Amino acid sequence: MEKRKKLNFKTVFFILIVTVFLTGAAKVTLDAPITLDVKGMDILDVLKIISMRSGLSIATSPLVRGKVSIFLKDVSVWDAFEILMAANNLAYEKVGNMVTVMTNKEYEEKYGKPFYDLRILKRYNLTHAHADVVGKTLEELKSKIGKVIVDTYANAVIVIDTPDVIYQMDKVVKGLDLPLVTKVIQLNYAKADTLKEKIADLVTPDVGTIKFDQESNRIVVTDLPQKVDQIEKIVRAFDKRPKAVLIEAKILKITLNDEYRYGVDWGAVFGKEAGISYSGTLPSDVGGLGKIAIGEVVFNETQSLTTKHQYRGLFKLFSTFGKTDVLSSPRINVLDGQEAYVLVGTREPVVSVEIIHSDGSQTETESVEYVETGVKLSVTPHISDDGYIRMKIKPEVSSAELITTNRGSQYPQKTVSESETTVIVRDGQTIVLAGLMKEERQKDIEKVPGLGDIPLVGKLFSGKYEKSEKTELVILLTPHISGEMKPEEIEKFMPKEQKAEITSPSEAEKKLVKKEMEKKAEKVMAEQSERKLYSEYYLQVTQRLYDYIQRNYIDLGLKGEVNVVFLIDKNGNLVGEPAVIGDVEPAIRDLAIEVVKKASPYPPFPEGLKKDKEAFNILLSF
Repeated sequence: MEKRKKLNFKTVFFILIVTVFLTGAAKVTLDAPITLDVKGMDILDVLKIISMRSGLSIATSPLVRGKVSIFLKDVSVWDAFEILMAANNLAYEKVGNMVTVMTNKEYEEKYGKPFYDLRILKRYNLTHAHADVVGKTLEELKSKIGKVIVDTYANAVIVIDTPDVIYQMDKVVKGLDLPLVTKVIQLNYAKADTLKEKIADLVTPDVGTIKFDQESNRIVVTDLPQKVDQIEKIVRAFDKRPKAVLIEAKILKITLNDEYRYGVDWGAVFGKEAGISYSGTLPSDVGGLGKIAIGEVVFNETQSLTTKHQYRGLFKLFSTFGKTDVLSSPRINVLDGQEAYVLVGTREPVVSVEIIHSDGSQTETESVEYVETGVKLSVTPHISDDGYIRMKIKPEVSSAELITTNRGSQYPQKTVSESETTVIVRDGQTIVLAGLMKEERQKDIEKVPGLGDIPLVGKLFSGKYEKSEKTELVILLTPHISGEMKPEEIEKFMPKEQKAEITSPSEAEKKLVKKEMEKKAEKVMAEQSERKLYSEYYLQVTQRLYDYIQRNYIDLGLKGEVNVVFLIDKNGNLVGEPAVIGDVEPAIRDLAIEVVKKASPYPPFPEGLKKDKEAFNILLSF
């Protein structure tokens, strides 16, 4: 009996000694880093190391025993403690700076439930992904009782959580711990700089990179395989063949009857006649030109402005307001989202005089420029997926008045008023712009033949008369979706400037119908047509270089970009020494040159590329 009492006394005495010893430790610092590299060490000795490093007071149950082997590099001391507990199926209680360690069975007997609630420990040794990146992702997936510990030195992540959460984490880690791939995406229609804002943030944070090469119109993506595929799908969705819109226009001049000499109330006309719905007016009062009224006409799907009977009905309607003449019927092809111009007016000459004084002499030089006046119409169509066309219409109304300078020369002073509106119409629906009114004055002389030409006396047999007419201009616009355009069709699609015979309200003379193609798109299409084979070969060379970098230089710790220029002959051999453009760090410069050399020889030139050698300028990223 005495022997048993002594044993119990020794056990209690041992626990008290440990507790008292550790209570006298330094300040508690649970975040202090610790490195453990032990094999077959008594667990009590390991707990003593943790106690000394953290400042915690640790007491242990008599059943806490055994040898442990553990290796941790630069983790927090509390993380190390929790890993030690989970790995050995131990439980603990923490009250302030005092920790009591016991077996999981003892904890369950004391509190009626297991300590870990079925938590398990899982270690992920990563091969390709970075531990800190994977750790951030798993932190978002863990449960409230879970723990994620990142071991950056060993490039591993240790997780303590429930089995169902660990199961989800297994799938996530499997998807993240993949080798990065690099893909070069050639854009055929879109511009690299325009896609930058749309896709720059799609790469995996802290993992992927994306580069935009505006010169070659290519995008270089480095990321996880599934992310690269996702980005490529999005890029292809934007990089579509542009659709085209054929805009049929009818420009009419109505010489108003006396009944309508103050103008036509188009707001009353629209909605009552010929199925025209009223959409409102655009204020454009310039020199008595009136306001621009906008309406929409609905025709059958098979009808357009060229349909004989339909057009005759509209013409008859406008003829009730006065004599109606067709000034022009231009047909304008325009790419989706691009701007087309129509000018109906005059080109007023402006004479500029440049006076140069030199050595007491004076030299005058005259030059003539032309100012466009009248009605200038800008139309930008946008095609929606449901077949509707959003027409951005910007009419500009201008007039010119001759001004006499002190030197006696005259020049036109231009007054401009412009507005902007957006109308949504169906394919084949007509937009009516009316209300562009102007007063025309014509001077005429009537005389008796022969007698009217006699000097002095001729005035008795002749007379001067001034005739005034009010005219109104009506413009009908009907857009038709032409479908997707092929590259070769886009190149021939529309000249920059098309001339047409247009009689303005004031004079019958030749006018100009302008339509500007987007220069950048035209340049890209021409380049692709001329250098298609070169572009395909360029992609092969670029992909070869990036694959070589991924296989051999992925963990060097160097970061940067460099443009490297080099020559390849038709057999794929490197010609001469590669050169680096710009001021680059020596280490990156030397590495880029080394990559170009070691990745050779390259594939031979494809058939059809009739050159002995070709230069390449490729952006490499490390």
